[in-house]
Amino acid sequence: MKRLILAAMALCAMTGAAGAKSITLDGTCDRILLVPQFRPVFTLTESKKCGDGMDGIGTIVKTEGGRFLSVGARDDGDPSSQLSYLFQYPLVTGGSWTSYKTTDGKTIFESTGGGTYSLGSAAPGSGLANAPSPPRLHGAPARLVTATIQLDLGSCYVYDIKVVDKFYAGIAPAAGNCAMPFVGEGVDGFMSNHHMLVLGAQADASTTEYAIDIQYPLVSGGFWQAYQTSDGRNLLGAGAGYYTIVTPGAAKK
Repeated sequence: MKRLILAAMALCAMTGAAGAKSITLDGTCDRILLVPQFRPVFTLTESKKCGDGMDGIGTIVKTEGGRFLSVGARDDGDPSSQLSYLFQYPLVTGGSWTSYKTTDGKTIFESTGGGTYSLGSAAPGSGLANAPSPPRLHGAPARLVTATIQLDLGSCYVYDIKVVDKFYAGIAPAAGNCAMPFVGEGVDGFMSNHHMLVLGAQADASTTEYAIDIQYPLVSGGFWQAYQTSDGRNLLGAGAGYYTIVTPGAAKK
């Protein structure tokens, strides 16, 4: 875990490395450039050819539902929403994708689309499909874990964390938050063999997209790290440290 923290702190002004991949969402004109930064993290930018453009940060995550590139993104045309994309990984033509959004970090993973993707360019109108959704406990009560945590940056940095079905996760400012009011969502999974909540988030009306990784299960003394991008190509460290449970998490059926 210490290696993760040191990696985040070292991201003073990391520029996109060689080996960028371009993918097209089949049946659309959406073309997305994924730029590897340090394993397992990518930055993401979407061409403004058919929309308002989008910038984000993605992380390769192993979950109960398989391996995904989990991306948190900010859409220039919808700044009030935090977007999430799950791309089937490894990246291969014909792989599935699903997209979601949240506006408050509490109502999470509101579906906004899905289909297949192609590496490079794809003919418009080809291959659009309803991609399979990540696993849920169909027919069973949702498993819910909630907690309020405080980062070691001070009493202003308090956040409500929500995890549903051992897959979906959200972050929202808790009562008393007075700095960096993160709103976002992501997944519960393994990042480089470390069990983390891998979240994408925004704060205020900023044009910056943040990635926040929180050690899971939630325990006082757990680690967190964060990084940011404003253009989908360059990555900056945004902090790292420890957190304390303010309100103990509770599993509910």
